Amino acid sequence: MIPVEEYFDALLQYHRAIGDGGRDKMLFASKTKCYVRRAAIEIFVSLCRMHNTKKFQQHHNILIRSVTAKDFNLRSQVDLIDFQLTSFGYYKWLMNYEDHATKFCLLGRLQTKRAAEVALKLMKVFLVFGDPYILQSDNSREFTVNVINELLATWSDYKIFPGEPGVLQSGIENLFRAWMYNNGSTDEVKGSRFVQWQKN
Repeated sequence: MIPVEEYFDALLQYHRAIGDGGRDKMLFASKTKCYVRRAAIEIFVSLCRMHNTKKFQQHHNILIRSVTAKDFNLRSQVDLIDFQLTSFGYYKWLMNYEDHATKFCLLGRLQTKRAAEVALKLMKVFLVFGDPYILQSDNSREFTVNVINELLATWSDYKIFPGEPGVLQSGIENLFRAWMYNNGSTDEVKGSRFVQWQKN
């Protein structure tokens, strides 16, 4: 049994250890170490932002389901588009950051696909618009976790969860190539700015 004053710290530790599990998982986790009242666990879980977004998701038996968010900055996605073969300049990758609710997109040119460079670009976005609660990428969950770890290394107050891989249907790559062709330009930085303007 633990004192009431230490409930929050203990519950937060259990909650993180089981990956934002619900009431039942928290009860099971707390039984193995110490006794915490069920009412305290229910209150803690009811206040968890991540658990509340999970709770209201409908479960259907369909294979492909679009991930939607109703609020700005709740869920965002970052994708990297490979321009290594067609690039004329210094930058070989295009980072596409898009908010799921508003479909607002930000593009950034990258030299490499390293998590540190992606994290630096994302930090600039997050310091202007705020950080999303869930960040996902079509690259891989491991890549997303590496980017989040890079962000945590420089931004200790940062709180974000990796989401499941999703596919953006934005057509950024096609817009970018069309702009380059139509304008007869090889200036990729300028092109990415115009494509971002067209998309938004």
